[in-house]
Amino acid sequence: MRRADSATWKPLIFAVFMVWLVGCGGQGSEPQATALPTHTSVPALPFDVQLTLWHPYTDTTLNGLQAITEAFNASQNQIEVVLEYHRAETMLADYELAVRSGGGPDILVGNYQWIAPLADNRLIYPLSAEFRSAAEDSIPAALTSSLEYRRDLWGVPLMGDTLVLYLNDTILTEESDLLAQPTLIDPAGIYALYHGVQLSMVDADGRSTFLRLDLMSYLREYRQIMENDNVRWGDDSADFINGDVQQYIGYASAYPALQAQLGDALTVVTLPSGWRPFVEVVPLLLSANATDTSVEAATRFFAYVLSASGQQVFIDASGWVPPIAGSRSDVEWTMAVMFERSQGVSPYPLYYETILPQLEVYLERARTEDIEQVADEFLEAIR
Repeated sequence: MRRADSATWKPLIFAVFMVWLVGCGGQGSEPQATALPTHTSVPALPFDVQLTLWHPYTDTTLNGLQAITEAFNASQNQIEVVLEYHRAETMLADYELAVRSGGGPDILVGNYQWIAPLADNRLIYPLSAEFRSAAEDSIPAALTSSLEYRRDLWGVPLMGDTLVLYLNDTILTEESDLLAQPTLIDPAGIYALYHGVQLSMVDADGRSTFLRLDLMSYLREYRQIMENDNVRWGDDSADFINGDVQQYIGYASAYPALQAQLGDALTVVTLPSGWRPFVEVVPLLLSANATDTSVEAATRFFAYVLSASGQQVFIDASGWVPPIAGSRSDVEWTMAVMFERSQGVSPYPLYYETILPQLEVYLERARTEDIEQVADEFLEAIR
C-alpha cells in the first residue's frame, strides 16, 4: 500500500463503473462517503498506486482472485492490486490490529457479520451513494442490501450464492406439485420457505420486518413440508445423483459438481415464486486507512469486480458459479432470476445474533405447537 499525506492533495475526482466518477474528501477522523460524480473522463492519478488486498484463499477461489486482479492490473496504467494471504481464523484480528496501528491493507475479503463492528469502530470506509446506485443497477438487490448498514454501502460482493431447484432427468411444469416427487432440501432451504413480501428480515434502520400474518403462513408452510413423506433434508447430494431423489433444492454453486456427474440429465429451474432463499455473500471491504488516491483506485477495482467482463474472468479461472453479473447461459440466467427473488442477509447484529438463532428454535416448535402462539412468542423474542 503506497501512501501519501492526504492533506497534500485537494479532493480528487474519482472514476467508477467505467465512466461514472466519484470523489473522496481528505482523510478525517472517521470514514466519510465519497463525493458526487462530475464528468465522464477518467482522470490520471497524481502518482502510481499499489493496493494491497488481504484474502484467506488457498483453493480454486484464489485462482479466480489472481485472474481478476491480473486482468484489472493489465487494464490500468497506474494501479496495481497485490494479493496477500492471511489465515481465515486470524484475519479479522490481524486486520483490526494493523488498521489501529495505522497500517493494514487497502482492501479486505471480509464477512457481512464484520461490517457492523468494523464500521462502528471506524475501521472500514463507506462507499458513495452514487456508487451504490450504480451497483444496484448492475447486480441483484439482495447482494447490495446485504452490505448496507446505517444506510451506507460498506463493500461490494466478490461472490454470491443462492438456492435453485435441480431436476434429475425430470420435467417440472408450472402445475406440478413441487413436493409430489421425492425431494432433497439443503438445510439452508429451511429459511427459503418464507413467503413474506420483505426483501430482508431486517430493514435499513436495523429493525425486524416480520409481519404476523406472513410469519404464520411461513410457519404453516414449514410444518407441511416437514410432515411430507417425500422430503429429505441434508447437504449430501448422493441420493439425487443416483436417482433415488428426483429433485434437489440446493446451492447454485453445487452446479459444476452435479453437472459433472449427471451431464444432460441435470436441469436447473427456479424455485416457486413464493420461496425467498437467503443469499450468501462474500464482500470486499475498504480500509479506513486508505488515502484519497487509494480510495479512487479501489473504487475502480470494485467497478471491475462488478462488471460482466470481470465476473467472466473470475468464473473462468475459479470454476465458481453463479456469476453476480453478466449471466451468459440458460443455467446462469435461471440463477440470476433466483438472485432477484432472494432475501438479503443483514450486517445488523439483530439479524445474525438474535433472529436466526431464535428462528431455528421457533421453526422447530411450529412442527407441534399452536402456530399463532408460536408466531407471537417469536415476535416477542426478537424485539
